[in-house]
Amino acid sequence: MESQLHQLEDVLQIPVVQLRSGDYSKMLFSARELLAHSSHCCIVMAANHSSKKLQRLKDLYSCISLMNRLQRQLRKDYLSLNTSIIGVYPSLAYPVCVYEISTVADSYVSGNVLPREGSALFIAVKQLISKLLGVNPAVGGLGLILYKE
Repeated sequence: MESQLHQLEDVLQIPVVQLRSGDYSKMLFSARELLAHSSHCCIVMAANHSSKKLQRLKDLYSCISLMNRLQRQLRKDYLSLNTSIIGVYPSLAYPVCVYEISTVADSYVSGNVLPREGSALFIAVKQLISKLLGVNPAVGGLGLILYKE
């Protein structure tokens, strides 16, 4: 566990491990190691590495793609595994809002909690990106919660 994630760990009440690499095989190995020692854990990745908007979108796409791929593979490997992808806002180190992606909570948080500044066109583009990626571009990180039954 990394000391900067203690607030996120307190919110989730489960062990949290941050992966910095986009290397899928390393992520899969880490997840399997965690599940060998714990019946529940969370793997997180920062989703906003850059100050450039286009690079942030690329990072977010890469992060959500890796999380979805990891989720599918782990569900195949462990039939009794429950998983969910979470969004963390504004950052992993200082989580103000933690919510499950693709649920009613996601809709509520996107509409009422996450920032909606800018012109109507900017807000519409942001909503379009959210629909395409499956996650609001304002999130600071994504996590994969794993529970073995």
